Amino acid sequence: SVPGMFEPYPIINQRSGEKIFYIDGEVRETLSAHIARDAGVDLAVVSNTWVPYRYQKEVGSITDRGVFSVMFQALNQSMEQKIVNFRNESERIQQTLDYLERKATNLGLPQDKVEELINGAALSLQYHPVDEIHVEPSPDDTKFNWISPWTFKKSELQFAVDTGYRRAYKAINTWKIERETREKLAKARKP
Repeated sequence: SVPGMFEPYPIINQRSGEKIFYIDGEVRETLSAHIARDAGVDLAVVSNTWVPYRYQKEVGSITDRGVFSVMFQALNQSMEQKIVNFRNESERIQQTLDYLERKATNLGLPQDKVEELINGAALSLQYHPVDEIHVEPSPDDTKFNWISPWTFKKSELQFAVDTGYRRAYKAINTWKIERETREKLAKARKP
């Protein structure tokens, strides 16, 4: 139910009987990662299909694929920009908290005071760090890029599901390796 493409979707509140209309959660925040942060989870699997086509000479221009492909590419680019901004903002906040932690530790604050400082800063920034596993197609997944988001063709839907499965498997393995590396680095930094 993306505004401008689909009308808001009605859901009836079971308690009150009131019909409430909903729009896509990504209108508020791309990938709806705020739900994981608001719930206080530590790990979220984030699925993203908003990966724009990156020009490849052997594939050609998206303009050759018609007006709907061009419109979908524009939507993908818009969503990708929101995703990049969200990830950059999260990284900036995490770097700031890491800096505060190092500085407070170097100044000789006891560990409980360092944690209090970091937790207070995170709270004031409305930031709860969530480790994320990103499942998304790669920009050169042209066959995936050409599937219409509104398709009902069984073969295309099966390809999308199979691609998602392969990407999820790869993303989880990459996350495991990165987590192990972070843990080793954290242990190496401790006195």
